[in-house]
Amino acid sequence: MKARELVESILRRPQAGVADNMRFITREQMVYVLDLIAKDEEAAALRRGAGNSFVWSPSGRDRYVVTEDFRPDRHTLTKVKSLVPEGVGSLF
Repeated sequence: MKARELVESILRRPQAGVADNMRFITREQMVYVLDLIAKDEEAAALRRGAGNSFVWSPSGRDRYVVTEDFRPDRHTLTKVKSLVPEGVGSLF
């Protein structure tokens, strides 16, 4: 399974009381997602974010933020839309 497939499958599962673009995940899920991203062809697009978060910006309009929380099972996976797709640049 590719990282993007797993992330999208997690985000497709509804969770009560949570925004459509965010899901709470377990520590095991968080570690597995970050592991898959590290093995992905677009692993270089992963960088540290603010606090205890990682931002993954694969090609396209979607960015994903994985945030570690100190409470068990309260880690978050968030999908963020970008106005400018990653990998799109100017000629000069």
